[in-house]
Amino acid sequence: MGRGKPSFTNSIYKMLRTGERTSYRSAMVIDWMLNLVGHETSSRDGGDWVMSSGHGQTFYPRLFETQTLEKNGIMRMSGGSGALRMSGEPYQTARFTREIFRAHQENSEGVPWQLAGQPVTGPRNIYQGFDVQWEITKGDGILHVVLVMTSSWAHLNPAMLLTGALRSLFVEHCPHDPDAELATPDPFATYETPFLPLGKNSMTLRGPHIPPRLVKDSKEARTVGVVAVHGNESQRMFSLVRGLPAVIQMDSCLQCCLNVCREANYLIVIDGPSSTKKVEEGCAGVSV
Repeated sequence: MGRGKPSFTNSIYKMLRTGERTSYRSAMVIDWMLNLVGHETSSRDGGDWVMSSGHGQTFYPRLFETQTLEKNGIMRMSGGSGALRMSGEPYQTARFTREIFRAHQENSEGVPWQLAGQPVTGPRNIYQGFDVQWEITKGDGILHVVLVMTSSWAHLNPAMLLTGALRSLFVEHCPHDPDAELATPDPFATYETPFLPLGKNSMTLRGPHIPPRLVKDSKEARTVGVVAVHGNESQRMFSLVRGLPAVIQMDSCLQCCLNVCREANYLIVIDGPSSTKKVEEGCAGVSV
């Protein structure tokens, strides 16, 4: 085996035998799965992998199909018989490439002026009527894929959805209604957009692969950004398209998610699915 990190398969066997943990990047796991299905490509070969085709079958992340955030099975793959074709031409891979990103990057829609800078008071969706869409164009031997939202048409990398989801915290349960308003407005939380949800915290990042953390000595940096996409699953998924980790509201209330966000030292809460459950008092029994 030589020096360096052992293969992914051997690491799994070792973990099962000894209980010893080993970390791997999601790209390495994807490469392992592509090899299992016989697709002669890699997750980083000429752009970030989105989908591939080979031996009469297609292969892609299940999240891209369901567009629904779930705590378990983030790296689960989907597929089926067939091939990638566009205008009758066959392709082996569909990828996001930096050239497409640079050529089409645009300014994104901001928070409506009525809510800009205002304290968070409860769940909101300020992008009702806007759709998340996939845009595909033909390239030199590959298909170029970008993820867009109709309020801005900024072209973003769908592969980063997996990165963001893997690094996020899912608040699965609490005793309260996910639609519940906060008891009092939160002056240290602001509504943010799904395009760049950090808002005024955007300068606290210390690198593209380092989870953002609160800067202890800055009151400004302690503001939590609440991505106002309540009740829309595809918009909730889109909110992870920058690859930034977040606290993701599931069957829980926004107040409990804000509490978890601050306890875990995160900067972002993604507003949750709607519910018709009755609001109960108190904030005990949070499950993450």
